[in-house]
Amino acid sequence: MIFRIYGLPLWAFALLILSVLLGAILLGAWNGRRASRMAGRPRTKPGKAKSDLEVGALLALLGLVLAFTYSFGLTRIDARKQALVHEANAIGTAFLRADLLPEPGRSALREQLLAYARTRLMSEPARNDMGLAMEEIAASLAEQAKLWPATRDALSEEVPGHVQMLVVQAVNDVLDAHAVRMAAGLDRLSPIVLCFTIALAALGVGLASQNEAAEGTFRPARMIMFAVTLSARIFLISDFDNSSRGLIQLHQDSLVDLLAEMERSMTP
Repeated sequence: MIFRIYGLPLWAFALLILSVLLGAILLGAWNGRRASRMAGRPRTKPGKAKSDLEVGALLALLGLVLAFTYSFGLTRIDARKQALVHEANAIGTAFLRADLLPEPGRSALREQLLAYARTRLMSEPARNDMGLAMEEIAASLAEQAKLWPATRDALSEEVPGHVQMLVVQAVNDVLDAHAVRMAAGLDRLSPIVLCFTIALAALGVGLASQNEAAEGTFRPARMIMFAVTLSARIFLISDFDNSSRGLIQLHQDSLVDLLAEMERSMTP
């Protein structure tokens, strides 16, 4: 449910935000002109209406909400980057420590770590489809379930105790890295907060347009530019929070480089 709002194509989501704000501008301007005609006192010069203070306070609140949500998006994408790098380091460390074990357990564990590392790379189709992403995660968990049996089989009695401890700790770190990465990936901006931000922006531009229309100073071009700027900022916040398929994507270079090194070391 939480991902449904992010399932829209990027262009459709951006157009939706802009349409809501432009609709609020049109509705506010219409209501302001109607109120002015009903009062029978249309103004042609700018005045300081009492509701200007309310609009100012509303726009100030909007600015605070945009600042907090923008900061949240930046923090979350940074957490995802760190989780990805941490997982790559954990797999690489376990792969190197497996080299301390005797055959045949050494090769079996290294091959299983390589097979698991391959499943940690999310494909391009899965980055754009949550259903495919969950299927790839399930396949990765199936490979992950083979890691501990391979580790147990590789730790024969002839392996010194301190080496066993090093290998077990490294494999545990690999297993824990999955939970860290999943937690970081699922920690998203709530659609309720995003919808509240859009509604607050629509209310702000709508009331501003209403006041200007009532005063006879409504300038469509200026309000449209304001709506476009707000739409771009809200879209950027959601794009930060949707790092798998947005314009600002989380790259998997650390895992790609790790896989290349692992495959080279496995080549005779």
